[in-house]
Amino acid sequence: MDFFVVAASITVIVTFSHVLRIPTLVGFIATGILIGKSGLNLIDSVPVTELITEAGILLLMFSLGIEFSLAHLKKIMRPLITLGIGQVALTMGVSFIAFKFLLGLNVNKSIIFSMMISLSSTAVILKLLQQKKELGTTYGNLSVTILLAQDLIVLPMMIILSLMGQSGSLQSGNKMEQSTVLVLFALPLLFWLFSRHILPPIMKAVVATKSRELFFFMLITIVFGISLVMQNLGLSLSIGAFLAGVMISESPFSKQALSEFSSFRDNFLGLFFTATGMLLDVQFIFNNLQVILFLVALLFFIKGLTNYAIVRMNKLPHSVAITVTLILAQIGEFSFIMADAAKKNGLITTDEFQYVLSLAILSLIFTPFLFDMAPKTGGLHFPKLKSLSWQNLKNVPDLILKQGDPSDIQESEWNQNYIPVEGHYIIVIGLGHTGQGICHELKRLDIRHCAIDLNHANIDTMNKHNITTLYGDASRTEILEEAHINDASIVIIAVFGAKVARHIHDAVKHLAPKVPVIIRTQFITDKDHLNIRKRDTVINAEEVTSNEIMNHVLKILPSETKTS
Repeated sequence: MDFFVVAASITVIVTFSHVLRIPTLVGFIATGILIGKSGLNLIDSVPVTELITEAGILLLMFSLGIEFSLAHLKKIMRPLITLGIGQVALTMGVSFIAFKFLLGLNVNKSIIFSMMISLSSTAVILKLLQQKKELGTTYGNLSVTILLAQDLIVLPMMIILSLMGQSGSLQSGNKMEQSTVLVLFALPLLFWLFSRHILPPIMKAVVATKSRELFFFMLITIVFGISLVMQNLGLSLSIGAFLAGVMISESPFSKQALSEFSSFRDNFLGLFFTATGMLLDVQFIFNNLQVILFLVALLFFIKGLTNYAIVRMNKLPHSVAITVTLILAQIGEFSFIMADAAKKNGLITTDEFQYVLSLAILSLIFTPFLFDMAPKTGGLHFPKLKSLSWQNLKNVPDLILKQGDPSDIQESEWNQNYIPVEGHYIIVIGLGHTGQGICHELKRLDIRHCAIDLNHANIDTMNKHNITTLYGDASRTEILEEAHINDASIVIIAVFGAKVARHIHDAVKHLAPKVPVIIRTQFITDKDHLNIRKRDTVINAEEVTSNEIMNHVLKILPSETKTS
């Protein structure tokens, strides 16, 4: 019954907020407040609220880990440090001074709250950048670089909280549980063991079944299984979920795992923000309104000062710095996760948790409006760049650190490690006999191409021939974006089944409406299931076979006539 109330309330309130053009995020939070104890008290079950929150936290941490690539991180280490880690360190330093000397908190709480303040909302900002199609802008890439660094540092912060919870402070390390310290030292070995020797054979066995449902449940088993292992070893569930994601990110199945998980994750993100609203004590806000408004102002001042300073220190224009400052002014979901962990470890009181919760929710409510006004305030009119996404961010930060206006960087420079602007690029979807034959011909002709398939045996076969491949479901947006669909000259769909081909074709049309598509179908009637455009071509196996047979018939008949 509780889940019905939550689902029905979200449907009604978020739809109503959409009609009023209120950001969806605000609708989710408002739903939680309305049905929680501070509102109509429709959900008075604390375990249900905690279950939704805990599940949302685990899935967020897992998705954070699965989008990491250790190889890519090595390539962007310098900008991550100068921009991202620099922003976190500067924000923590200024926040610590404010909490310790302005608000009079002790050292431990000043450290805890400064860590929370240093983080922004990765989920919300990325969603807004994608919805507004501003992920490839200069300020979009800068924001993503800083967010990526913040996400990287979440794990060390969570470990620090875990250790502080066991010892009471960072200054009494001799009291820490020896088992946890041993686990921290053994963590690299455990990571290597799981990612290289335990998970790969399990994943290959599941993938061999060609069952997407089984693949999905395998992911759920891995995330909760490793989370429970980490909890039993003295670390938190969320740390385990993050590590599970990183382990999968190092496998060839990472992109498919992300695509299978993304819609599920987005749904739980909505539930997470709803549960966050349910935990908010509105009466607490009214009773402490002046203090909370002061803290909101202090938050925007500190983050505004530090975000602007770090961007300017990297020799970027004033307009870019202003825009990034407004975009990253909030604290977000990971700040709440840290506050929840600190509360469970007895490091902060219930009232202090409510202060953080109030601050996070209010800053998140302001975020969509600040995001909309950011480019106008910064006076930016930069062209958007193609084929850039959070997962594919490799060489962008090295370029944005160059002196001068980043808007002057040519598109070919930004994409030099991706698909070249000049020359043809073809995506082949489906690696049956037809798809493999096409790839071999494209390689012989030296035409750049990428092959996508859900059969890992086919992927392995093509990899042996040094053909670029991507394991995943080509009807998924994330997989097509990973293949740089907008840079393609042609997309060839050579899969079995008209319905499968239709889903892939629809996805391609949605993401890259100008890219021509060639579709191989098995039967003549298959064409009826496809929404074909003028620029698309359908090649039917039955028609080709009948035409080829008739060609041979006509070649044979005259020769027989002559001999007779």
